[in-house]
Amino acid sequence: MNNPPYTQTERDLLRRLAARVAEIAASAANIENIRLARMAAQLGRDYVYCRKPLPTLVCGPTFDEEGIRADLRATLTVAGHLNLQIILKDTHTVHHEPGRIGRWVQLAREELFRYQEGVS
Repeated sequence: MNNPPYTQTERDLLRRLAARVAEIAASAANIENIRLARMAAQLGRDYVYCRKPLPTLVCGPTFDEEGIRADLRATLTVAGHLNLQIILKDTHTVHHEPGRIGRWVQLAREELFRYQEGVS
């Protein structure tokens, strides 16, 4: 990404606002506004970075395994070295296929293991 880093004023504001915060969440809808890589770089290991992937990849009309993997890889690439928590939320429907949730967990584990092997 070619996004400039946060300014000192922005960093100071974030630190003041987050002085008592242990976890900072970023939903998929906010990624363009927040700029995932910049946010992850600024958080460091001072906080738990709570990533909420796009639920439509799991809950849409089709179960998009490649989209899920790509989304998880993008998250792990920029934030895998942090205190990272990935939470699948807003799963109002799975189109009568409850196995999608278990499969998402399996894909997430596979991508995490693949990431860990690549960094070791």
